[in-house]
Amino acid sequence: MKAKILLFLFILTLYGCGYTSVYKDNSLRQIKFNYEIIQQNGNEEINQNIISSLEKYYDSSIKEKIEINIQSQFYKLGISNDKEGNTTAYQLTIVSEFDFIIKNENKKIVLEESVNVNKSSDAFGQKSFETRIKKDISKLIVNRFINRLYLIK
Repeated sequence: MKAKILLFLFILTLYGCGYTSVYKDNSLRQIKFNYEIIQQNGNEEINQNIISSLEKYYDSSIKEKIEINIQSQFYKLGISNDKEGNTTAYQLTIVSEFDFIIKNENKKIVLEESVNVNKSSDAFGQKSFETRIKKDISKLIVNRFINRLYLIK
């Protein structure tokens, strides 16, 4: 009973302070902009994942065009070893740098995401898993880039 009262008071406090969910009106999901990828350097697979994730935000009817340069790097570092010195866990890191021109002003956004994974005895399964993680992290980086771009615009 006491927990229910505390929960009610907590909800009432949030309602009274003007709290709203960030994605309540889906405004960030409705973002569209006109862009052109001028240059891409670094890891080709990551860059292609980023470009394909950006496509859902493209709208050629918007007058202002943003020119984007993408630089992406992928790092796979061993973080844990067994008694024999064999690597048992990795840290996969993607660093993406977006240089772009918006409103005749040069801007730069650098985003980094990491995930720790255990090594699998199945080499093919490990490679497939890493490919899937690269795609997922690329989508996350694009979402963070869009959020930052939305704040700049």
